[in-house]
Amino acid sequence: MRKIVTVILLLSSAALVIGQTAIQGEGWRLNAYPYAEDIQELVNREIQDGYVPAGLHVVPGESIMVLFHESDQEIDQWALVAIDSLDRVNAEVSGFLQEGWLPVDFSMTGEDMHVLFLKTDYEFTSWRIVTATSDSDEALLSIIGDVTKTQFDEDRILFGVNALGNQVHLLFVDSDTLLANSQMAVQVYPNDGEAFYNALNEHLAAGAVPGGFALSQDRVVIPFFR
Repeated sequence: MRKIVTVILLLSSAALVIGQTAIQGEGWRLNAYPYAEDIQELVNREIQDGYVPAGLHVVPGESIMVLFHESDQEIDQWALVAIDSLDRVNAEVSGFLQEGWLPVDFSMTGEDMHVLFLKTDYEFTSWRIVTATSDSDEALLSIIGDVTKTQFDEDRILFGVNALGNQVHLLFVDSDTLLANSQMAVQVYPNDGEAFYNALNEHLAAGAVPGGFALSQDRVVIPFFR
């Protein structure tokens, strides 16, 4: 069964409260929220401050982490959707895509999946998840590069990554409009904090933006768009 954790229509008169920013850098913020907390007002505040939600990492029952980057993009609606059975993922995500919702990132365990959506004016025809597996960061990057190129050649663009053990799951969406205006590179960093934060600072300073992020015990995976 699908659970809508949060669906928000942003209103200028919305009452907002200050959420705690776990970490922030030049043009980005990474916020951590308790899983059971209603985060709609906290995310609303970030959006009204000029930040767009772009990445998601969920530990069910414990925490929700949302990565934001600074942008002049107007966000009218967003949704955080919890799907408690992987058997229902295809139907649920496809239903949102048909209504113009873009899955900007997702977080998946072996039993459930959380998806972060933004409402858009684009049309999406299909989506898929492709898995890359390797214990080596270098080999993993090579596999991801090959997969991403293959999907790009078939008119699919990467939106969202998930790391689970030695696997990285990549979510691709069909969109001719987005495809024509995007250049993307996927980076893998050790999960030591510093490399991840420095990468965000450097890429955003160069005009790139994160297209999701995946966090595991050993590594952080981030697609960057220009």
